[in-house]
Amino acid sequence: MTQFRAGAARVEITPPVGIELAGYTPRVRRSNRSTGIDDPLWVRALALSDGESTILVATLDLLGIELDTTQYLRTRICQELPLRPQSILIGCTHNHSGPSLLARHETHVEVDPDWQAEAFEATIAAVVAAYRRLQPAQIGYGRAEVQGVGANRRALLDDGTIFHFSGLYGRQPPSGRHVVADGPLDPELAVLCAWDTSGQIIALLATYACHPWLYNGDRVSSEVAGACVDWLETQLGPANPGLVALYAPGTGSDITTVQHQTPLPGDVAGKERWYTTERARLGAILGRAVRQAVESQDLEAASGRITADTYTLAAPAYPQTLDQVLAQYGRLPPPETSIQTEVQVLQAGEIVLVGLPTEVYVEYGLEVKRRSRYPQTMVLSYCNDYFADLITHQAVAEGSCPELEWTRVHPDVQQRIMDCLQKRGILGSERASPGGQGSSDPIEDV
Repeated sequence: MTQFRAGAARVEITPPVGIELAGYTPRVRRSNRSTGIDDPLWVRALALSDGESTILVATLDLLGIELDTTQYLRTRICQELPLRPQSILIGCTHNHSGPSLLARHETHVEVDPDWQAEAFEATIAAVVAAYRRLQPAQIGYGRAEVQGVGANRRALLDDGTIFHFSGLYGRQPPSGRHVVADGPLDPELAVLCAWDTSGQIIALLATYACHPWLYNGDRVSSEVAGACVDWLETQLGPANPGLVALYAPGTGSDITTVQHQTPLPGDVAGKERWYTTERARLGAILGRAVRQAVESQDLEAASGRITADTYTLAAPAYPQTLDQVLAQYGRLPPPETSIQTEVQVLQAGEIVLVGLPTEVYVEYGLEVKRRSRYPQTMVLSYCNDYFADLITHQAVAEGSCPELEWTRVHPDVQQRIMDCLQKRGILGSERASPGGQGSSDPIEDV
């Protein structure tokens, strides 16, 4: 059996009160500036090595990170450590209640240069600390089913129309209408666990396909993802000193959190109580699922080598948003431009991490896992780049999904991603679901 090594660390990146927050339209209509702090923000890092190759995963409690920032951080990290850039994955929890690192994305939020510099240094420090804490370890993969946290925003009503839920007030269809079919959902929560030679857990990396949002007004918070890792470190930490828990969202751009169906109270104190209670409730559900996966008898130690690669991907796109293209042409003509981004694959024995950029519909992750040659496949999103939602042909055909208003990316990108992963031997030869259109454009290595 391969002798793995594992190390983990975390460094705080909580901003000062008054910094602008990214993630919610209501703030843009008045002020983006934070008025307080509910809980701290962190960058967490996990290092895995087989003695010859090392991979590093870092997650930040932020909305997203752009590729040029990722490349800058990789360069800085590689100046400190004997690593290859393609072995470093930098993702975000897609936190809507933190500051922005997005210089190019239209979030209507200014990037604070002083805090940004601190966040960069904290990320480098966390990764370096995780690497330097490498110790003999075993790693394993577990899974559990989650109920009551995520639901597809799209649902078929009894009158044949598609309705989109926000999640804020529960899944309440229009008056007199009833849901007859829900959109697709991936209920599986997957966990990578690293434990030392004494059996104590060094780190956990969990992923679940859901948009982990929970509106907190104008206060800094790590939202649902932070609540999950807080629960894990609190509940499992006493028996596992130094435990670092990481959360990386799966492909859940169209999956909303199922929040309690009581509307937000009108008073500020009531809203704060609601947020605190709801954040803890959702985080505990996810945390208990992680614990169930870790304690399952199905959790087995992995063996094999560690490998890492990144692949460039030309995401077909338009100069304008999809709803503007549809209004002009009545269809989506072949795009003449593309967004250069990347897909990353990290592998530790039988465990495969597929890192997809930006916000991704759940159908992408479901297809990757269905077609993967490796049953222990974890599909992560918000990895290394952030630019727009990656949606499906079906969503375009339905015609009313809100992502049409801000994404410029043609849904053919789904097939391009699958072609990329198939070419690299991750996926089998099964084709995409009906409705997708393939692309013969070459995909080049980074």
